[in-house]
Amino acid sequence: MPRLKNKLPSYCLHKASGQAVVWFDGRSRYLGKYGSPESHSAYRRLTAEWAAAKGPVPTPQTAPEEIRADLRVSELLVAYLDFAEGYYVKNGRLTGEFRNMKDAIRPLQELYETTLVWELGPAALRTVREQMIATNRASGY
Repeated sequence: MPRLKNKLPSYCLHKASGQAVVWFDGRSRYLGKYGSPESHSAYRRLTAEWAAAKGPVPTPQTAPEEIRADLRVSELLVAYLDFAEGYYVKNGRLTGEFRNMKDAIRPLQELYETTLVWELGPAALRTVREQMIATNRASGY
């Protein structure tokens, strides 16, 4: 029987290091301590990127100098929501646009909350878009 090409790679234990590992196109990607929430989050993110790209998952890049190297996506989203809470106000009340923003950033938070901001790129945004389409949060264009 032929091997399935669209099968998601497995979440595995690298016994020598005790880390979770996943294999994409013959290359291993370590995800952190096996069984930890961070490693499961990284696995979901990488497999979603792999499925969205329909090919190899790019390796992380180095941080540009002007970006704070340790800024996580979750910290960026908290700062943005603080800003939006003051910006999307009409007659002293939050507008519907604020709720729309919270809904729109949820897939980004679910997939990349522990990721460093400088690691995000076009593949990550494509993955977020595909996740939104898959969960009926977007119209698909």
